[in-house]
Amino acid sequence: MWPIAACSLFWLGPLIADRLGRRSGMFISSLIYILGTCLIAFAQNFGMLLAGRFFLGAAVGLMQPAAPPYIVELAPPLNRGLLTGLFNCALATIVSIFTNDIQSNWSWRLPLTIQLFPPIIMACTVLFLPESPRWLYAHGKPEQAKAILSKYHGNGFCTPLVAKELDQIIESLNIAPKRMFDYSNLADTRGKAYRLMLALLMGAAGQLSGNTLMIFAPSLYKQVGMTSVRQQLIMTLIPTLIGLLFALLGTYCTDRLGRRPMLTFGTFLCALFLALAMACSAISLNGATTISVVIYNNAAAKGTIAFLILFYATYAWAYIPLVAVYPPEVLSMEQRSTGMGLMVLTLNLASVLGQLTTPIALQRIGWWTYLPWVCWDLVETGIWYVLAVETKGRTLEELDAIFDAPNPVKASLVVAGKMQNHRLEHEKH
Repeated sequence: MWPIAACSLFWLGPLIADRLGRRSGMFISSLIYILGTCLIAFAQNFGMLLAGRFFLGAAVGLMQPAAPPYIVELAPPLNRGLLTGLFNCALATIVSIFTNDIQSNWSWRLPLTIQLFPPIIMACTVLFLPESPRWLYAHGKPEQAKAILSKYHGNGFCTPLVAKELDQIIESLNIAPKRMFDYSNLADTRGKAYRLMLALLMGAAGQLSGNTLMIFAPSLYKQVGMTSVRQQLIMTLIPTLIGLLFALLGTYCTDRLGRRPMLTFGTFLCALFLALAMACSAISLNGATTISVVIYNNAAAKGTIAFLILFYATYAWAYIPLVAVYPPEVLSMEQRSTGMGLMVLTLNLASVLGQLTTPIALQRIGWWTYLPWVCWDLVETGIWYVLAVETKGRTLEELDAIFDAPNPVKASLVVAGKMQNHRLEHEKH
C-alpha cells in the first residue's frame, strides 16, 4: 500500500510545492502523515491498517518534492550535505524492544503512537520557517527572497557573495517562473535530460542498493538461533544504530569528499561486502541453495550477518545523505519539483521490484539471490564513475553552465578545486 500510494500521487507533490510553496508542501504532508499514523496506531480492523499505510505512503511521496528542494534552495552552497529522517527509525526500534513484553495490543500500538510526535512538531513549526528564496523569486517576491538570503547567507547583510547569488538567481529564473510544474519542458534540452537521468538513477540506485539487508536479515537471524521477537528486534536495532552513525559521518563527508567519490567508492564497497556475505552464506549452508533454520556452520552464518551490517553501514554512509541531497541539487529550478515527483515514482517502483522478487528468490535459490545485487552494485559503480557530476561547493545556478557543457563530468571536475578555494576565501572575508 505504501508504494501504491506514492506512485499514484507522484504528480500531486510537485503541484503543491510549485504552486503553494515548499513550506505548504511540507505542512500538508505532515497532516497526511498524522492521519495515516493515527489510522494504524488505533486500527480496529484490517481495512484501517491498509488505509493508514496508504496515507503514510502518500505523505512520504508528497514530502519528497517539497522538503529536499527546500533544503538545497535555502542552504549555503558549502553546507548542503544535510541529513533527514534517521531519528524516527532508531526511536521506533528502541521503543519496540521495550514494549515487546506488554501483554496487550499496546505492545505494537505504542511505538506507532510515539511516531506521531515528529510530524506534529513539523506541522506546528514549518509555517514559521522562511520560504525558499528561489521559490519566492520565481513567484514575484524578490524583496522577501533578498531578505532571507541576506539573513541566512550573509549574517543579516547583503554581502558581495549574497549579491552574486542574487544575480545568479535572477538570471536563472528569467523564464522559469512561467514554466514551473510543466512536464513538457522537463527534458527538452540535452542538459535537462542529463539532470533528470541522474535524479532518476539516484532514486532507483538508492532503493535497490539498500534493500538487501532488511530482506535477508530475518531468515539469517533464525539460521543462527535468534528465533524470539525480542532477539530479532535487538538485531534489527544494531544495524540501524550503526547506520545512523555512518549516515552522520556521511553527512559530514558530503561537503568535504564530494558527491561523486562517495557514490563511486561507496557503491563499490557495497558490492564487496555483499559478495563476502554471499560467500559466508554459501559456506554456512555447505552450498545448499535453500536457507533453512538448521544450522550447518554457525560461525559462517554469523559472518554473513557481520558483512551485511558492514554493507548497510557503507550504504548509510554513501546513500542516506545523498538520496536527499543529490537529486534536488542536479535538477534545475523549473525541473526540481516535477523531477523529484518522478524520482518518487522511480524509487517506489524499485522498492516494489525488490520487495516482491527477493523473498521468492531467497526461497527458491537461497544464497544465489545475492549475486544479482552484487552485479547491480558493480554496474552501478561504473555508471557513477562515468556519469556522476560533482556538485559540491557550487550554487545551484552555477551548475547550469556545467550541465550545459559538452562533457558535464569533465566540466565539474576541472573547476571544482578552483571554485571551492575561491568560495572559502570569500566566506572567510
